[in-house]
Amino acid sequence: MSAVNTCPTPIGRNTVRALILLVVLSAPVVSQATVYCVENETQVQSTMDMALASSDALVEVHIKTGNYLFSSGDWGYFGVLQGTNKTLWISGGWSGSPGQCTTQDGDVASTVFWGLSQRKVFGFNASTTFTGSAIIENMTFGGGFNDTGSSASCLSLGEQTGGVMGIRLDRVWVANCTATSNVTGAAVSLASSASMLVRNSVFANIDAGGGLPLSVVLKAGVGYVLNNTIADNVSANVNGFVGLYANATNGAALTVSNNLLDGNVATAHARVDVLVGTGVSLQNNRFTGIFGVPVANIGSSTGSAGFISGSFQLSSSSTARDAGAFYAPIIQGVWDVAAQQRVRGSAIDLGALELQLLLEDSFESP
Repeated sequence: MSAVNTCPTPIGRNTVRALILLVVLSAPVVSQATVYCVENETQVQSTMDMALASSDALVEVHIKTGNYLFSSGDWGYFGVLQGTNKTLWISGGWSGSPGQCTTQDGDVASTVFWGLSQRKVFGFNASTTFTGSAIIENMTFGGGFNDTGSSASCLSLGEQTGGVMGIRLDRVWVANCTATSNVTGAAVSLASSASMLVRNSVFANIDAGGGLPLSVVLKAGVGYVLNNTIADNVSANVNGFVGLYANATNGAALTVSNNLLDGNVATAHARVDVLVGTGVSLQNNRFTGIFGVPVANIGSSTGSAGFISGSFQLSSSSTARDAGAFYAPIIQGVWDVAAQQRVRGSAIDLGALELQLLLEDSFESP
């Protein structure tokens, strides 16, 4: 039912393109980063404002474990990213003494930004003069709500005209975002004029209104959407689009690979899990249907993901096990969304969660 490609070079990609992506999305080598520690909702606004305005080359915002319940405003937080040749790195799961973020765990559910089903949750765009990259990892975003326009209901990263921002979204869980049927924006909207890397993340239990759960637009450069789970979402989009929108313009190249789309429901038309624009290659994904003409579509399959009931973890009998295409660890990541080793069998599993068997020894192997 699934075709497996274990070739070490993904289709349509080459070493030069991979290096370009890594240069843009890797933190610059500097003697010391500027680090901010956030430990409550009140600090999010002031700390993010300082981080976005900083002129330093590497700015890290460490978010302590906890539930950040945004209770006022149209957004929980929205700002404008400033600077040149700058990397902004936001990560959750931190702990330490008051005012200190010294230890990090890998649990995405330990740091939650939540909109209380009353507002859009989190976002920023790059200013017209910004150059650099933005990284968000190891966090949960949810409880977003939007009832007007085309804004994202949960998470939005993009650029003002002239800005150039590489984006990396890594090990993020987005859930329970809601929009009314007149809203055309995605629950998660990512737009970059540099490079894009979206990997090992879950987008689930989203009511996208008239939009889609996830929109990825790459305006230049090279991008990857790798090993994500997009499941149990609903959309009233008039064309039935209910999963991922992927588009690469101006000669950009976007590879969508090893993603698992399952249980999505289109309320207004026949279900289409993937909407493809220009410059997009598909490899070893599982979905119900696609709309558009990809540059290539190799190894993809249809059918059930084979989740364990009540979770997004694959069952031991799922044909999505070991069904992914190979990418270098620096591209596909080392950990899945549950902070477990990313490859444990003969090949990478589809989706954001690698199967973890109880007895990984001589009696039972992955």
